[in-house]
Amino acid sequence: MIMNNIGVFLYNTNSDITYKINLHNYNILKKNFKKIIIIDIENYFSKLLEDLIINEENKNIIYITNDFCKKNIFMDLNINAITYFFNIIDEEIYKDILEHKYITFISDNYIYCDDLIDYFKYVNQHDLDFYSYTDSSEKDYHCQLYFFSISCKYINKFKEYINDNKDNNDIEFDLLNIFNSKIAYLKVAYINDNISHNIFYNHNLFKKIFINKLLPIINIQYLYNFINNYNNTIIHSKIPNNFDIEIYRKYDDLKDKSDDFLYNHFLVNGQFENRNYSKDGNYILPNFIRDVLKSLHLLYFFDVPDNFTTTKYKEYNKDIELLSDKELYIHWINYGKDEGRIYC
Repeated sequence: MIMNNIGVFLYNTNSDITYKINLHNYNILKKNFKKIIIIDIENYFSKLLEDLIINEENKNIIYITNDFCKKNIFMDLNINAITYFFNIIDEEIYKDILEHKYITFISDNYIYCDDLIDYFKYVNQHDLDFYSYTDSSEKDYHCQLYFFSISCKYINKFKEYINDNKDNNDIEFDLLNIFNSKIAYLKVAYINDNISHNIFYNHNLFKKIFINKLLPIINIQYLYNFINNYNNTIIHSKIPNNFDIEIYRKYDDLKDKSDDFLYNHFLVNGQFENRNYSKDGNYILPNFIRDVLKSLHLLYFFDVPDNFTTTKYKEYNKDIELLSDKELYIHWINYGKDEGRIYC
């Protein structure tokens, strides 16, 4: 059953990766809304996305493109996008918004891994003015604005506040003052392990609640951090705690070697050759994220395929054979996949 809610997708569809992610986010969340408005940059990729979505012949979708994003970054900074949204929609659309129960703003700096139906059920079973998916105590207590819903009864007040405070760097922290009743659906701000942290970058805690599907949302920058830090992995001076000698022994040139030889080989050679030594695999992303992105057909953008081998990648691509194994992983992510290079 579609609830009487309106969804506003704040998009910056400027590349193949944002095209695929934004399409995914739209498809997985659209069932929650009676009407959808998409605000997007105007270019080749957004045109592809617009044509695909509008071809569904759904009269309840409004797709608005402009060159606003060429001067303002939508991703990760919702206030600029929301301000623009209120300034560009016409009076007819605005009146229509007021006929709905809740309006939900959705940032495209995240990958939504399920339909979040439990969140929307919670919103519709209560009668509050403001809901965010998560809160935070980073810097000061506030509700995070990557995904939040407002009662349409408060839309005029919210619009006025946004326009009056668009230059206020602390708007995220002061925003809650305009609502009488508000709540974070997933309260993580004052969990001991998360005080003064952003939940999406608090790896150990995020892993726990992500695996348990309490926060089935991934910050895209969080994924890029794994890629950016991949070549800076600490050099092991001793055998890691998760070292599995039988996994390491599976290499053809190591299968007949003694345990002591294998331990020494890893420290002197193996770790620099990017050889796998644990059940977690030897990928850029941790397995709990890899598995989900693979199921969503988005792993391609952030990590190498399961059957990727640096030996074959160098063999088929002589211009990069001098790169280290870790550099080859990064090369495939940044260039090889787009160039259609053979890797296995």
